[in-house]
Amino acid sequence: MICKGDTHQGNPKKSFKESGHLLRHQRTHTEEKPYVCNTCGRCFSNSSNLISHQRIHMEERPYLCLHCGMAFQQSDQLRKHQETLHYGESLGGSVSPSLIWYLLRHQTTHTEEKPYLCTTCGKRFSRRSYLIKHRRIHTGERPYPYKCRDCGKSFTQRGNLLCQQRTHTKEKRFLCTTCGKRFSFSSILLVHQLIHTGEREKKYKCEHCGKVFGWGSNLSRHRKIHMGEKLYKCRHCGMSFTQRGNLLCHQRTHTKEKRFLCTTCGKRFSFISYLVKHQRIHTGERPYVCSDCGKTFRQSYHLTRHRKTIHNEMVYKCVDCGKVFNCGSHLTHHRRIHTGEKPFKCQDCGKSFTERGNLLCHQRIHTKEKPFICTTCGKSFTWCSSLITHRRIHTNERPYACSHCGKTFQRRPHLSKHQEKYHNGESSEGA
Repeated sequence: MICKGDTHQGNPKKSFKESGHLLRHQRTHTEEKPYVCNTCGRCFSNSSNLISHQRIHMEERPYLCLHCGMAFQQSDQLRKHQETLHYGESLGGSVSPSLIWYLLRHQTTHTEEKPYLCTTCGKRFSRRSYLIKHRRIHTGERPYPYKCRDCGKSFTQRGNLLCQQRTHTKEKRFLCTTCGKRFSFSSILLVHQLIHTGEREKKYKCEHCGKVFGWGSNLSRHRKIHMGEKLYKCRHCGMSFTQRGNLLCHQRTHTKEKRFLCTTCGKRFSFISYLVKHQRIHTGERPYVCSDCGKTFRQSYHLTRHRKTIHNEMVYKCVDCGKVFNCGSHLTHHRRIHTGEKPFKCQDCGKSFTERGNLLCHQRIHTKEKPFICTTCGKSFTWCSSLITHRRIHTNERPYACSHCGKTFQRRPHLSKHQEKYHNGESSEGA
């Protein structure tokens, strides 16, 4: 059986003894990938590749080293292990040529030997492949067949192009089943999961509030909270954020989009993390375990609260009133009540505020900005709370009920006036 696809590329016709082998080969031309991983959605052209890939999710390691007992997911991983650590043992005492090559290349890292010279600029390299890549700077050669149509960046391998395209599509198909967070790449997911397993030591400490992080990049993002640097602004309400992802999540509070559905009870959520936490009510799953007493919890902050209250872990205590906080930044904000510090000043009228958010809200008085718009009648409002109150005119919602006579009102002041006039000022709480 002959493949017709090879002749179009000027290659000799390739032949196969079985039709199945021909069909599998033809997928290299059509790029068809009919085998889909149900866990992460990744596609493969051959069923054998899918089976090997699924071992990552199942943690199956069928290939066992007879010398040391170490197990591997793929046979080539076992072969490399035996050549590297057991020298020639698996081959009857003979040393593999590939081992000698890897050993010689590795030794250049210790000797700092750089035998490959660029004749154009004089720069030296330890490996020939590094020199070849470097030369392209001078020649302008770009032997990259796979080009991204969004940004024009080119790649030598199709897989690298597919990874790059996820930065444009924002596709995040790798899900952390513990907290519901999604990632564009499986490698980032694996690193993230170390936070839940406790394998990643948190060694990056914030000098402002004492909070610790497992990664330096997370600490850098966190520092923006103290520096007040918020580059991402919501066009609906003017609220600013330190990270773009936080802005995108915040915007769902305006659009009221709830695209994550619980298939058990039909309830919808704005964020997948809310859905994952909610589903634990149905499944009874309690993944967060206290290492001191073994008590389990549905949510991580429940475990954090438990450890701080029951096992006396570090808390942030106010020296003036004794109130305790889980986070140092919360204590910093709280202490402004006692010190009277108001670091955020309005440039127009000089009024000061304890919180930056309060300053932003106040500035709308000067700018006359009314970012909150009623979608029913088009009326605009300075405050979100004013819009919520206004909407009750259209929905006829009357959430404030008198406990004495049952009469309902759209606003709390209307209920208070009613009680003063007809019930001698007795509030619903006092009845």
